[in-house]
Amino acid sequence: MASFIIAILSSNNCTSQTDTNQNERMGLKTFGIGINLNSEIFNDFYSFYENPDLLIITLNISDAIRLEPSFGFYLSSEEKNGSKIKEKSSFSTGIGLYGLKSKKSFAFKFGLKYYYLYRKNDKDIINNNIDRYKVISNGIGPSVGIEFVASKHFSIGTEFGLYYLIENETYDQNFGDSIIESESQFKVYRSNIALQLRFYF
Repeated sequence: MASFIIAILSSNNCTSQTDTNQNERMGLKTFGIGINLNSEIFNDFYSFYENPDLLIITLNISDAIRLEPSFGFYLSSEEKNGSKIKEKSSFSTGIGLYGLKSKKSFAFKFGLKYYYLYRKNDKDIINNNIDRYKVISNGIGPSVGIEFVASKHFSIGTEFGLYYLIENETYDQNFGDSIIESESQFKVYRSNIALQLRFYF
């Protein structure tokens, strides 16, 4: 009987140590930097726009709350005979606020995410007759995700969101002596699935 009781206590002790180790592996109170491998949440009606990939900053405020800002940029240009004729640029930033629930080596998050995206495309720069497309996008919506914490320094996860997007587009067309400006607004509901890698420090 004594040996049986000792065996049970030893088993409970091992289980407690395992749970402690698993909690340590979760790393929920650490700082992390991650990569969002699918940032195409904004409705892209024209192929000349480029959306930047996103760098995410993970701030686990507590075991139950995560704050996650993100940002990214894109810049490219085309030259002819040493002179610039086209230029594309975009900048994105956003922030997500999540509740967290952990179980063993998995973390589940659920919350709200906001995005802002600015995109611009200039053409015919060489002739000083610049045709400019500009889009300012805002998106907000619920987001959920699951994260597998492989170690205290690395995790891999996926995220699903449903966003309400508003895009305001301005097109300035230059005809030399005059400029014609047109404006359009698009409102879209769109889902998004992303793969995310995080490195904790």
